[in-house]
Amino acid sequence: MSYDTPTVSYDTLFGMSIFGHFLKIRSPASTYGFLANFGTLFATYKGHKIKIFSSKPIQEGIPMVHQSLATRPAVPSRTVPPESHTTRDVLDVFGSRDNVIRAHFQRVLSLSVPAMIAVFAVYATLVDMALGFMLEAMPFYSIADDPAAKAIDPRAMIADNGFWITFIAAIFLAPLLETLMNQWFPIWLAMKVTHRPVIAVWFSTVIFGAFHLHAGVYGFVATVGAGFFLAVAFLHMRQFGRKRAYWTTAAIHAGVNGIALTVALILIRLGIQGP
Repeated sequence: MSYDTPTVSYDTLFGMSIFGHFLKIRSPASTYGFLANFGTLFATYKGHKIKIFSSKPIQEGIPMVHQSLATRPAVPSRTVPPESHTTRDVLDVFGSRDNVIRAHFQRVLSLSVPAMIAVFAVYATLVDMALGFMLEAMPFYSIADDPAAKAIDPRAMIADNGFWITFIAAIFLAPLLETLMNQWFPIWLAMKVTHRPVIAVWFSTVIFGAFHLHAGVYGFVATVGAGFFLAVAFLHMRQFGRKRAYWTTAAIHAGVNGIALTVALILIRLGIQGP
């Protein structure tokens, strides 16, 4: 980066020192110190390095305060606008600031809370479905040969426990408990240790997927997408208070489970059985 070097003559400084006496700055040293410091701060704010020189030989007795600041390079200071500093943001998980996906989710996070809950619930469901289909397409895996996968299949849960028990567990109990264990605590811990939102999001995502390993590898793969969106939502809402983050995240989780239950009921009505 190149710096412009604006100059101020000795005569100008002398004239400004006279003006300083009208401001009740009686000491020439105080006047020169004030002007030099103000000039340095102003030049630093503009991204310049200030250079003050004299067009005449400096006479004996003239204070040299400004010369000690004349060659001082511009350094970041409190006068630098806040936007010039790099700040960590939960949106960093979506890539650089010119990323299209990041810009999209920035708009999503700026929606009203009910709208954001609805959008995140749909996105989490779609990503979970896509990951589940990708796993099923792998030659080394078949959901039909994985009995553990039934543990998170709503059709199997309804068949074993009945609709209302499954409904209460999926819409109320699971979101309330899992938000504490998989978002609140992991994100609090990661932010306390690293202070990096991206690490906090991925840490919470992995914890959420691992929490569903009782359903085998399918349980991890088919839920880790939802865990990602839940972590992003919690960390974003955390700036408005942990309670608000908790209830918003739990509502998204309940929305995801509600969509899964609705799809399960439709499949049951169509006679399509689970794994």
